[in-house]
Order: sequence, then C-alpha cells, then structure tokens
Amino acid sequence: MSRNSAMTGVVVVTHGLHGAEMVRDTQAIVGDLPELRVVTVSTTDPPEITNARLETASYEVGSGLGVLFLVDLHGATPSNLCMALMDGAHNVEVLCGLNMAMLLKLATCERKDGPRDLAELLLQTGRRSIRLGSEITGRLHIEEIE
Repeated sequence: MSRNSAMTGVVVVTHGLHGAEMVRDTQAIVGDLPELRVVTVSTTDPPEITNARLETASYEVGSGLGVLFLVDLHGATPSNLCMALMDGAHNVEVLCGLNMAMLLKLATCERKDGPRDLAELLLQTGRRSIRLGSEITGRLHIEEIE
C-alpha cells in the first residue's frame, strides 16, 4: 500500500478497456493522476478473478483515507463486486456512471476528505456534464418546429 501521500485512492472499474482509455486521455490533458489504478473487466472473467484485482488495486492506492471505486455501469458484475467491498471493514465508496468530466475534476480537486466526499463532488461534476445539445445551442429539432 502506498503510504507516502494522504489522499483518497481511486480505482476505475469498467467493462473492457474504455476506462483505461479515459484515464490515458485525461492524463494526456492534465498529467499524472496519483493514487489511481484501473481494473478492466471482461465479460468472461470469473468474479473471483475480478474481485482479486479489485482488492489488489484498492490496496495499492489506499493511503489511509479510503478508496473510491469509479464504475461504468450500476447493477453489473463489476459494480456489484465493488459494492460488496462496502462491508464496514473498508473505508470505500462506489460511484457508478463514470464519465470523462469526473476524471478531469479528479485531477484538480483535493482528495483529503475521504471517499464519500470525493464521490459527492465527482457525482455533481458528472451530472453537470450530461447535457442535450439542443439545450446548449437553443436549436430545435425539425419535428418541434412543425
């Protein structure tokens, strides 16, 4: 476990490689994201293997303040396995619905208040980034004009 910095660790957990790609693209924009690991999950991975990867990743980034799991899809096996780690013995939180805005915010925010507070901040950021183009531009669809 890395103990040289006191910050909330983050584990990005996604189906396939898109989480790793989002982290890579975020780092290309903002630089390194410390105390962060990515766990990619294939639909053919046995839950025991995924669980072992999650535990290893959380151990590697857990610096005493806890771990936030950023997961792509609520209700799927990866999120269910992360939720199982919320057993009271670990200081963890799970945030489902990962998007790039959350990762960009992660690069600029303090991570000193634990996984729950970090999850709340990233949740707000992620929600604000989900927008309809027509709301932003004020342009209507052809059906709405007729």
